[in-house]
Amino acid sequence: MVALMGGVLANVDPLDCLWRAALAFVVGLLGTQAWYVFFAARAQSLLPPTEDGAGATMGTQPAERAMGSGE
Repeated sequence: MVALMGGVLANVDPLDCLWRAALAFVVGLLGTQAWYVFFAARAQSLLPPTEDGAGATMGTQPAERAMGSGE
């Protein structure tokens, strides 16, 4: 809303502001997905394996694993 109001005050057509906002939203969605595919997934694979690989589950927090609470 603030960006739309700023566009109106700067004599920019409101539809142009909405198209720019929609374009920025789509670029953000695609950029986030690309970031996850190329960087975040690889960062997870670079983590060192845990000592108790069978007892550690994906939902277990690192502090819980260190304390031996692998229930």
